[in-house]
Amino acid sequence: MNRFSLTIFGCLLLTNADSASFDCTKAASKVEKLICSDPNLSKLDERLTSTYRTAIKNAVNRDLLRHEQKQWLLQRNECIDELCLEKAYATRTIQLLPTETNWPIPSIKTDDSKSCQMVAEHLNSNSLKELFAHPVSNPPSNKEIEHTFGGYAELGNYWTLDLNNDGIKDQLLILVDGSAHFTSIYALSGKTGASPVSMGTDIDEVANDQSQFDPLSSADVLSVYGRNYIFDGYSLWNLTQDGTFQTVCRFNEIGKPITNITIGNSIPVCKKILSSEKEIQHVQYALENGLGEPLPDEERFHMLSRGSDIVGALVDIDNDGEIENVVRLEYMFLGGRTCSAIKLAVTDSSASHIPETKLNELLLNDTLLNDLASHPCGPSLDMLIHDGTTYIDAIENDIAFADPLDKGGHTIYLIKLDKAEVICKSRVRVNVQAVGVRK
Repeated sequence: MNRFSLTIFGCLLLTNADSASFDCTKAASKVEKLICSDPNLSKLDERLTSTYRTAIKNAVNRDLLRHEQKQWLLQRNECIDELCLEKAYATRTIQLLPTETNWPIPSIKTDDSKSCQMVAEHLNSNSLKELFAHPVSNPPSNKEIEHTFGGYAELGNYWTLDLNNDGIKDQLLILVDGSAHFTSIYALSGKTGASPVSMGTDIDEVANDQSQFDPLSSADVLSVYGRNYIFDGYSLWNLTQDGTFQTVCRFNEIGKPITNITIGNSIPVCKKILSSEKEIQHVQYALENGLGEPLPDEERFHMLSRGSDIVGALVDIDNDGEIENVVRLEYMFLGGRTCSAIKLAVTDSSASHIPETKLNELLLNDTLLNDLASHPCGPSLDMLIHDGTTYIDAIENDIAFADPLDKGGHTIYLIKLDKAEVICKSRVRVNVQAVGVRK
């Protein structure tokens, strides 16, 4: 079946902007060939074609929309890889969606709707940091903060800006607890007689009642179309006219996650492992292949979560023709940043202890992992077997706040003897659309 694509070289510009498709058997440019060879890009292209046809049919100014589409096509045709095209299609599709599609609940003000749509576009194009509003360079002292907010003396990031669009500057304070990275937000309307309000996590309350706990992980301030908002990774917030927090809109995931292979895109095994519609099929572990005795109390195992069973699998992990007994070690780091990870190690023949070998040094001493100074736990390791070869899958779940749609990724290693080689690497992203919230 032929796939169709919007293209500046096709009949879009030769006839009119309402008809926008071409036969993939006649694909000439690199962009056209990329679209035709990638099923995900083809689906994105078909979706945009349908969305554009609906938009041009309902447009008040069709000539303007045609001009905008031609300009977008010129920009799209400058892409050199799949990720660039995915971002271009996601952003343009959201731009073309009718207002009622993005805003099913008619309680959001028009200006806020535009702001929410703009934030969604920046999220989808991984450019959210362009909207960040920087905190003041000379914040008040802790004593002044305590006086302003009534006892919140710990100084975090501080802003003075208009958060409720009344023309009066308000005060905003965002704190991050050092041990657990819980975020708390405090605001004070600039109106005379206003009282401080808070949103997020009260650390003392969490300590007393863990069941009533849904913490914010991060928050920052965005400035969009002259308006200021608090962004918590999932929603936009501001202040009401009477000085209380309100949700302006939230961001819902749309479509399936997009996997982009950043290293090894031309290697067949990478496409089979990382581009599959199914989950990666890892090796199955069993308790009978785990450690027969508890691990010794050695420094290298100081983060081991001893409450979990240590399971194992019989696998040729280093592809030397010999089967090893490989165990999974679950780690928990309880320092300034609580996190967990899984490492692998090879036991001795009796599965009673983990010997000092070059292979275990490779697996346990973070040769495969990120710098522990910035990533206390690093990615979790797992194994998979493909066409008789064993690979290590380093699964990264450390997601940056500035790009909350980045859902982590995989780095596939091949171990031969005591050396590891990166075979391929991928990142997984999702796209979002803004959805109104009823007041």
